[in-house]
This record gives sequence, C-alpha cells and structure tokens, in this order.
Amino acid sequence: LQSEFAAVISNIRGRGLLLAFDLPDGEHRNELRQGCWDRGLATLPCGPRSLRFRPPLVFSKAEVDKALGTLRSVLA
Repeated sequence: LQSEFAAVISNIRGRGLLLAFDLPDGEHRNELRQGCWDRGLATLPCGPRSLRFRPPLVFSKAEVDKALGTLRSVLA
C-alpha cells in the first residue's frame, strides 16, 4: 500500500501484529480512521499523525485481505 499511496503513507513500522504508519498530518489520519471505522475496520490513533493496527491474535487470510481492501478503498 505504501508504494500505491506514497504521497499519503510513510514510515511503515512494526513487528508481528503491532503495526503502524504515518500520514501527512492528524487531519488526514482522522479522516482515514473514520473512513475505516465507517466500513467496519477499527484502528487506533497514535501520536500526532500515526495510525496503528491491533488485530486479534487469531485471524484468517480472508480477514487480512478484507482489512487491506477496506484500507485501500478509504485511501482511494
């Protein structure tokens, strides 16, 4: 997603299921977060412009694909 939305997403980081990335500013982060929430994907704000993911410990590939699809559609 970072290469697809390089103007918006930066500083992807994380280990295992503790993932985050930065957006240009808090306004962009909040808009993305609300769009995800409206489509059923819960995310967490972090710092002034970061978005975090905290998935459950057990999930399927289909759920990951759905989450990435949601994120992609909101970013578009």
